[in-house]
Amino acid sequence: MAWTVDIKKIFAGRRKQVIHIVGNGDGSAAELTDTILVNASDETHGVPPVTATYMTVEKIEYNTDGVELNLRFDATVDDELAMIPDNDAGELCWRNIGGNTDPQSAGSTGDILLTTDKTVANASFTLTLHVRPKS
Repeated sequence: MAWTVDIKKIFAGRRKQVIHIVGNGDGSAAELTDTILVNASDETHGVPPVTATYMTVEKIEYNTDGVELNLRFDATVDDELAMIPDNDAGELCWRNIGGNTDPQSAGSTGDILLTTDKTVANASFTLTLHVRPKS
């Protein structure tokens, strides 16, 4: 196995969720392809709880070491969410404009996917996604 990816929900409110993701490479410099970080059909929101069909991302906090990250909204032709450079740390924030919402293109599943690029041996990353499930 080339990567271990640990995904933990650290906050699950009625309207917002915070998901922490840690990825560690095993030294092989292999890439991740279309790894599901957030499965919309597993998420709920509101009172009473309603199953989500898509997501709005408010903020992404990140730290990358030896790997570039490509986050996308899953669809027949995926929609770009964010490109995160290798060897960098920071945050991408869309709160002031209402978040970065899945455009729900043809074949949309509502999931958030991760693909890596330019991976070097023993690469690692951490992501914290602040999301709002939607229906």
